Amino acid sequence: MIEMIENAVQLIVLGFCAVIAFTRAMSTRERAWLLLGFFYAVFFLGDLYWLFYLIFYGGTPSYSFIPYLSWDASYLFLGLLLQYQQVLVSWKKNIWILLCTLVFTVGMCLYYMSFGSYLSNLITTILMSILIWCSLSGLMAGRKLPGTAAKASLSGSRMTGPDVSGAVNRNRDLCVGILFFCMIEYAMWTVTCILDMPYFYIYYVLDVLLMVAAALLIPAVRKAVDR
Repeated sequence: MIEMIENAVQLIVLGFCAVIAFTRAMSTRERAWLLLGFFYAVFFLGDLYWLFYLIFYGGTPSYSFIPYLSWDASYLFLGLLLQYQQVLVSWKKNIWILLCTLVFTVGMCLYYMSFGSYLSNLITTILMSILIWCSLSGLMAGRKLPGTAAKASLSGSRMTGPDVSGAVNRNRDLCVGILFFCMIEYAMWTVTCILDMPYFYIYYVLDVLLMVAAALLIPAVRKAVDR
């Protein structure tokens, strides 16, 4: 019963956020809002399938890959959002961040594979690696571009100097928000593997934090697209 209520609240939050994002996309013609709206909408579909299964069958979906495909697709839209905002400065200059990210994500993937599908975990790991790497790279770029020292151009971008610094500063909250979202996801997945039912309330606390993280992407995108 608690799980149904928690999923229903998730759907309300995601639906409300999707309406806001799509409304902003139509009024501003800004692609970043459209990508964020698709993230919310596709994540919503995965939760909707899960909730319907709980209502009609009273248990975890037998074919859990269906909602997981939906959630993985939502991560893809977050990745496209980061790419559209030109968060990644240069992958060659951030190769050490990529290596550290892979150590974490691949290590967690190997652990999760002992509990679930190999293919599903592999797909999720690839998408999460991209999100975490790009987010960390964007944050590190902000530390490397103080004031007028911002001379380097964004990868694939013609912006230089103050334009680069402004773009990095606008994207900082977006990078933090997506990184926070990813870390909460990993915390939830880990809790489901190691905790028994008497302590499972921790999972619901993390689920609430996940929705808070998702909702906070709206002000983060608003700041990122503000000119």
